[in-house]
Amino acid sequence: MATEGLNEESLSRLKILVENHDGFLIAQKDLEIRGQGELMGTMQAGTGELDFNDVFREPELLNTAKREAAQVMASDPDLSAPENVILRRLLEPTGDHLTDF
Repeated sequence: MATEGLNEESLSRLKILVENHDGFLIAQKDLEIRGQGELMGTMQAGTGELDFNDVFREPELLNTAKREAAQVMASDPDLSAPENVILRRLLEPTGDHLTDF
């Protein structure tokens, strides 16, 4: 691959791809390099609302979120309860739902 004209970050990213075959590890390293971005929005790098690196530092956090989501869906599959309206709007396929709140 081309090595001329690449900055340190680009070379670092290529090295990660060459040395690793684990997609989760590659994603983790990419997250460390680029930053987490925004949960809802188009920003691709920088500081967002959540620190997604916590998922790697504390994997139980992801397991807890999964259990909580399963409980919500089991008790309110249509997300029609008042406490789940925001979730329903965030999951709608179109529009900027955050302006509704």
